[in-house]
Amino acid sequence: MGLQINNYIYKGIPLQNAYIKVVHIDGNKNKLYFNFEIYASKEIADADISNQNYLEISGMFNIVPDLNSNDNFIKQMYEYLKNLPAFQDAVDC
Repeated sequence: MGLQINNYIYKGIPLQNAYIKVVHIDGNKNKLYFNFEIYASKEIADADISNQNYLEISGMFNIVPDLNSNDNFIKQMYEYLKNLPAFQDAVDC
């Protein structure tokens, strides 16, 4: 699972179909910390088994997981990102 975003600007270059993938997760039921990598496409992200072909890596984010949600904690992280202004146009991929 990840997010796809159109018109992502990387170093002044607009990218179509950029892909966002959560890669590091730490925490517990009270708070989860995570960050993500941005790739030029889902295909590049899927082929990157060594996590070296990303364009950018984010700082750390955190959420308080909803233990009563039907969504697992990873889905909750992506939903959190979609509510940020930079990723408001992102779609599940």
